[in-house]
Amino acid sequence: MFYALAVAPKRAQACQRHGCPEQQPLLAIKFDLEQLIISILNDPSVSRVMHEASFSSPVLKAKIELSLN
Repeated sequence: MFYALAVAPKRAQACQRHGCPEQQPLLAIKFDLEQLIISILNDPSVSRVMHEASFSSPVLKAKIELSLN
């Protein structure tokens, strides 16, 4: 799980570079935080732990992505 936290900022930055238009600073911070959370949820070890705790990473990820639109 520590690996997920280590690589999440890089994943979020890559996503922002490839799909994020220029935004106002406050919106950019919100977007960065949401992308960081999505990046963490994409990690297989995090998904496994969440599944063991009866949570669904894909459902949570989908809700976050919907809030971005």
